[in-house]
Amino acid sequence: MTTFYSGAAIATHTRGTDAVRRQAQALVDRSPLSADDAAGRLLTSFAKRRFYAVYPGQAHLLWAFKRHAPELYRRLVPPVFDYLDRRLSKR
Repeated sequence: MTTFYSGAAIATHTRGTDAVRRQAQALVDRSPLSADDAAGRLLTSFAKRRFYAVYPGQAHLLWAFKRHAPELYRRLVPPVFDYLDRRLSKR
């Protein structure tokens, strides 16, 4: 699962068509969490010896859903991602 952080260079290095790069950049631009914030949270989790560190909260929710109900996740999530893909393509 990929999560985007504002200020991250991930959109610059995204492989794919121009449309895919534009979508990646749109996700980075809309992110409320900076790459520095994400790194700080991950380092804090590592210092506390946590096995999983999934940020932000929406990513953690998706991760937990996928972990505890993988079959339901596989049926429900693709249509949601298709919807989000169409929304991002309009920008």
